[in-house]
Amino acid sequence: MRMVEESAGDGEVNLYNLDHELKLLSSVIYDVSAFDEIPVSAEDFYDSRHATIFKTIGQIIRDGQRPDLPLLADSGIEQSYLAKIEPMTAANIQFYVDSVLHFSQLRKLSNVGNTVWDSIATGRDPGEIVEALEVALTNLSTGTKKVESLKDLLGNSLQQIEDNYNNRGRLPGVPTGFDKLDFLTGGLQKGEFIVIGARPSIGKTAFALGMSRAAAGAGYPVGFFSLEQSQSPQRLLAAEASVNIVNMRTGYLIPGDFHRLVDGCSKLSDLPIYFDHHSYKLADIRSQARRLARMGCKVLFIDYLTLIHFGNSSMRTFERVGEISHSLKLMARELDVPLVVLSQLSREAEGKRPTLAELRMSGEIEQDADMVIFLHRSRKAETYETIVDVAKQRNGPVEEFVVMFKPEFTKFTDLGVA
Repeated sequence: MRMVEESAGDGEVNLYNLDHELKLLSSVIYDVSAFDEIPVSAEDFYDSRHATIFKTIGQIIRDGQRPDLPLLADSGIEQSYLAKIEPMTAANIQFYVDSVLHFSQLRKLSNVGNTVWDSIATGRDPGEIVEALEVALTNLSTGTKKVESLKDLLGNSLQQIEDNYNNRGRLPGVPTGFDKLDFLTGGLQKGEFIVIGARPSIGKTAFALGMSRAAAGAGYPVGFFSLEQSQSPQRLLAAEASVNIVNMRTGYLIPGDFHRLVDGCSKLSDLPIYFDHHSYKLADIRSQARRLARMGCKVLFIDYLTLIHFGNSSMRTFERVGEISHSLKLMARELDVPLVVLSQLSREAEGKRPTLAELRMSGEIEQDADMVIFLHRSRKAETYETIVDVAKQRNGPVEEFVVMFKPEFTKFTDLGVA
């Protein structure tokens, strides 16, 4: 038997095998136990009559009966067509399952291709087409989702708890570089949408770059979308080498700076941190994020949310930010990596400790976020002690602590750490 039927003419190959569809139906009719074991749905059949028969078989089984031909005929299926279903065992059922799924996938791929051509013909943005194509291909490759019993889930949970016990002292998530934050969170967790909010010049980017450095140094590859500026590598170098970033930019370096910069470059150059300074549209960011995840990145950063392009000029800011926030949350879950997004707070947060109310004014960020971290300090203070406020955490405590910001090095450190 072959999976591919005869050519439909002019070199075109049919995207179905009706004989194999009939034999699969026959297998499950004459061996009911096979029905629940095969990863096939009615939508996988090319012939609508076969899809109807398959759904009817399922309903008859759920009613506690055997799906014989008389019962199928009573369900309204033509007897003349049912006569084509020949008695057979389920001995070769896997072959017919593979065949039906094979052609089902080919038809879905063909539909994806047709959709791409239609999108091109209607003038749709190329970035949106690529993003939609990647989503479609991801869905195709995911396969049939299965439900899990509580027994299996509890077993998995117990195994995870045992692993945590055996690995106690090690973070279960991605390290942040800040001891207190790691203690409160267990590190950045897979699939979580994490928001870091602050007013301008408080140090959001420096804080995120410090987290990136810590993650990459611990062996977790990092993807960093820098929408605001392309100077992130220099800021990382200034922090690593403890060289004044203003002197780096103006050329007024002091003795020893070059040695420290070369040493800093040596330490940073092998770290798995990948920057994207060019993706601004939401569709482009999602597409690039999938590529970074395929490259092995275990945590992603976006600096920052309100610079992401989405929608049209008539769209209200509240709605636009809400759509972006919801899309990023879904992306974190899809890629199963921590997604850290920086957000600039409104003027209402100036001069006071930020609250979740400031985020509520920006779409649905507060609702979507699994964790919200605020950075705050008084601009009148003589030191750069900065409050890190874990204001929301779905799976852990909320608490605040203090770190030190060294603006000349664009670097945050734990208090007492040089």
